Amino acid sequence: MSYRRQPSPFLTGVGVGIGVWIVGYLVALVLVVVVRPPAIGSFSPPGYAGAIYVFGSAFVLLAPSGGAPPLLMAVPAFVGLLVAVAGGAIVPVRAGRLADGWAATKAGATVGIGVCLATLAALALYLLPSTPVSNTAIPLRYLALVFGNLLLPAFAGALGGALQHAATRS
Repeated sequence: MSYRRQPSPFLTGVGVGIGVWIVGYLVALVLVVVVRPPAIGSFSPPGYAGAIYVFGSAFVLLAPSGGAPPLLMAVPAFVGLLVAVAGGAIVPVRAGRLADGWAATKAGATVGIGVCLATLAALALYLLPSTPVSNTAIPLRYLALVFGNLLLPAFAGALGGALQHAATRS
């Protein structure tokens, strides 16, 4: 008789969330290299791309209150959320949590934790002191971290998990 443990949905979600963050960052990096925005100045393209991806979701959230964000900010945030939905659909499959809809939804939501951890690592290692958003107000940084890099990816991942459960039930 063989005993095989199922992968942890939490650890699977965190790993997928880190992958989601990397995909969103790479989209931002490609945009920075292709578009070459004039605001980049003396900042490196990797740092500028990271700032766009980490803070873009906050600027998109604030758009209704004060004007539209630049398209360069909105595209990586939107792509990141779409990838989080796809990642949220992967987690319950890998963790074997498709039998119960609530378990699949919770497993998908763990993607947000991985995205937030990757964001914290990027902020700690590179982004804060060396990008154009280093002069951004502290409340906007918190808004970007909590909403754009934790709650929105968690919601998108939960949606992906729920959609995956619904697709397997049909």
